[in-house]
Amino acid sequence: MKRLRDRSYSSSTLRVSESAYCECCHHAACAALKQQQWCRHWFFLRWETDWVVMPSTMLEELRSKLAGAKFRFCAIRTVIERSTVFEILVKVDSDEGFGPVRALLASPPGSVVGERSQVWPLLCCWYSLKWDAIVWIESMSGLLLGDGRLCSELERSVREAAGEGELEQGEI
Repeated sequence: MKRLRDRSYSSSTLRVSESAYCECCHHAACAALKQQQWCRHWFFLRWETDWVVMPSTMLEELRSKLAGAKFRFCAIRTVIERSTVFEILVKVDSDEGFGPVRALLASPPGSVVGERSQVWPLLCCWYSLKWDAIVWIESMSGLLLGDGRLCSELERSVREAAGEGELEQGEI
């Protein structure tokens, strides 16, 4: 059995135009998920800064990094002393999705995103959907910024993709 590769995509780039399918996994059972290109539509970001950042600044940064792509998000902002952490669930709504994942981490001059920030796409793999999606959804509990229905949409989408009866208790 192949090891699942590191899901931190800070140094890789997915290109939408290269293929209708992704390289998230090599399981035959995941072929249908690859056609839906979950990895190009759903992202979880953890942005950390060394100073206090307001939600409007985070949204401005997110819009800039997504370069005009239509998207929705929900986020939690945590301020500890002088640091700010945003945990952000993003869904890119355009048909082709968002390809250059590392652009979500790029830190041009003046960027609020720090070096400790990370981004993960939701992989087009049943194993990932069954276990990672629930962590994303649960991490978004509490006071949300943005579209509070996005977690429910992700959960519903995973259930629809799997078929209601195929997920075991606690998987989502």
